Amino acid sequence: MKFLLLALVVSVLFAGWQWLRPYEWSPDSGADHHVTRCLVERSHSNYWLRIFLRSNEGEEIDFMKPLQLVTADGRTHAIAELDREGSERAIDTIVLRFWLEEKDFAGPLSLQINDGKLSIRSGDTLPRMADGAFRVFNSTRW
Repeated sequence: MKFLLLALVVSVLFAGWQWLRPYEWSPDSGADHHVTRCLVERSHSNYWLRIFLRSNEGEEIDFMKPLQLVTADGRTHAIAELDREGSERAIDTIVLRFWLEEKDFAGPLSLQINDGKLSIRSGDTLPRMADGAFRVFNSTRW
């Protein structure tokens, strides 16, 4: 019984750690935003990548500066769609949506925003999922 209780406590602590840890430990302060999560959805042989951003202390995105996704080989992708989540008075989250091919997942991804760069992904393997399926990532290690 004691072993099961200890296993339960360890499981709860691990789940809490996974839920509460930041997406990136030290985001670039020049970006004025931080990533809360990413969602990857497969659409036939291509992928939709949604990046969920929150502002740091009420900062806003400067759309006059480059806002693009940068792949490991230096190619850039423009935003396909931009959404805002929250109420009319206060926007909580900005969602950037990018259309990517399999070759774009050959290495790390980063987001160039305002005067900074945020790490989106540090891995180099293709997320495995069926057509139409999606996965949510809560850290850069995917």
